[in-house]
Amino acid sequence: VRALIQPHAGYRFSGPAAGYGARLVAGRPFTRVVVMGPSHRVPMRNLLALPDATHVATPLGEVPLDVDFMRRLAESPFFRVIPEAHLGEHSVQIQVPFLQKALGSFQLVPLVVGQMDEESIRGAAEVLRGLVDPSTLVLASSDFTHYGPNYGYVPFREDVESNLEKLDMGAVDFIRKKDVSGFRSYCEQTGATICGRDPISILLALLPDDAEAHVLKYDTS
Repeated sequence: VRALIQPHAGYRFSGPAAGYGARLVAGRPFTRVVVMGPSHRVPMRNLLALPDATHVATPLGEVPLDVDFMRRLAESPFFRVIPEAHLGEHSVQIQVPFLQKALGSFQLVPLVVGQMDEESIRGAAEVLRGLVDPSTLVLASSDFTHYGPNYGYVPFREDVESNLEKLDMGAVDFIRKKDVSGFRSYCEQTGATICGRDPISILLALLPDDAEAHVLKYDTS
């Protein structure tokens, strides 16, 4: 296991699905976890935000951040210390208790991903590739389709659940191929509201050629 795509809705909505990923890595010797989550509040064009902190605290205790790893990221123009992007950003923070329970002791690299074009996605992935080692787990935080009037996305009104799964699995097909361009084009053409498409895109660009993708769990809240 080198990477996970995990959901980040409230635990009562997505926790049971996220548990499958946490269980898969439980007890494995990862000493560092890079978590990339989309920015829901702070606009950041072609940037990934680093925090200005040394630890993250949850009800399960404190997790140290890998400040040396983050310092090296900050040498690249794609990564910048933007503390406000991390305040109240659930997409990254919600992953931490699962990781604490599954891995115990590790260092965290929390990255809030702004609005990226494909050139910047590949550039950021290249920087990460030079730093990620076999003891590093990479996690892309993303829910898949947000359906309904509240999200301004009602592409169908019949057989909603089966059509949602068909829509999501169309995106998964491109993830299986590690096809960054195809995945992004699919989101554009269908309007699929995959909120973490930029973190997923960076992950796909980062993975080695022989990496295989497997669906551990698919669920709809």
